[in-house]
Amino acid sequence: MKETTPPASFRGHHCVDCGTPISPYSRGRCRSCGYKGLKREAPDDFAKVVRVMGSQGAARHYHTSLSTVTRWRREMGMVKHERAKRPSFSGGGTFRTRGFVERPLMTNRDFTLAGQAAEFLRHYGSVYRCDASGKPNAKGTHWKRNFSILSDDQIVSRAKRLGFEPFDV
Repeated sequence: MKETTPPASFRGHHCVDCGTPISPYSRGRCRSCGYKGLKREAPDDFAKVVRVMGSQGAARHYHTSLSTVTRWRREMGMVKHERAKRPSFSGGGTFRTRGFVERPLMTNRDFTLAGQAAEFLRHYGSVYRCDASGKPNAKGTHWKRNFSILSDDQIVSRAKRLGFEPFDV
């Protein structure tokens, strides 16, 4: 008669937490209890720390990840909040505004014929204003394209050779 080994439940291999039979090669816990042991519980003073420091500050304070702090917040039923940052002042006691500030789309654009040609040539490489010596200058009289210093007439002629058609403003 062939000897058979008894099932794992008869050999004393049970989960230390819930008592379910486990493999003899596991480390004392079943799969579900093993994952439960990996999650850190929220500290007692967590709510106070989050109100003072915010989520990112609490993550640094407790040496944990932001996702763990978010899970703790959800478990405690805390509502979402904005970032806890000190207000920033600018000069004369006024607050700096944060967030989206609407800006005009076309600022400081050169709508002269040479400016339109330079904008067209920027599809092919770097083009910017400079002095006659080639030093960058936003109010310069010349243009620098690749390694060439060009006047307004020269930049328009080069752009026209590549298919530039000016538009009226």
